[in-house]
Amino acid sequence: MKKAVILTFAPQVMRARFIFWKCYPGDFSVVAVDQRLRLRDWVDQSIYQTAGFLKAFVMPCPS
Repeated sequence: MKKAVILTFAPQVMRARFIFWKCYPGDFSVVAVDQRLRLRDWVDQSIYQTAGFLKAFVMPCPS
């Protein structure tokens, strides 16, 4: 059985979970690495991750 652990930073956890749920056939866990972000970084990441999530939603999985 395939299993994976995905390490990413907090703003990307939801998008990483979605992409792996959509494209990875095995079991997986997504773990956020502790990283301090300033408020401005959270705002920037919110915009960036939202756009990335929309892209992941419409794009097919790589073959």
